[in-house]
Amino acid sequence: MALNPQQIAIVTGKTVEEVERMVWSQYEILRLLGDVNAEGQRVLRTEDGNVYTLGDGKSNPRGFGGKPWIIHFYGEAPIVNFDLWHAGTIPDEFKAKLPPNGERVDFQAERKKRLVNNDFSLGEKLYEEVKLENNQLLPEPKTLSIDNSEFEL
Repeated sequence: MALNPQQIAIVTGKTVEEVERMVWSQYEILRLLGDVNAEGQRVLRTEDGNVYTLGDGKSNPRGFGGKPWIIHFYGEAPIVNFDLWHAGTIPDEFKAKLPPNGERVDFQAERKKRLVNNDFSLGEKLYEEVKLENNQLLPEPKTLSIDNSEFEL
């Protein structure tokens, strides 16, 4: 069970603002260490000032209900993740220290947009594999490349 800043403040005797500063200071340290948290999950900071962690798909429930997201870390090939967790919005005082390192795009929305333009580059094979059947869980999720035509789950 995760504690919220108010609970931590009560236990530690610090103010909520002090606790929140400590949390965001940890994200600054993670940035310096390559944007990977203690659990080995990548940390994504987007242009709109939000922070996300890319889960490994083993959590139940999965982040955003297991919805597929296209994740593009700057300087890397885009990937698809099925276990994305929102970690919060960066406070203004930390935005300069925590610049964006990538972007996230709703896989389904991007697919629809591309299909309208007759662009099949997201691959129908991948889309068929991630659809839910009879409300069952998706197969064990893995990060998938969307740069080429080969997709494996």
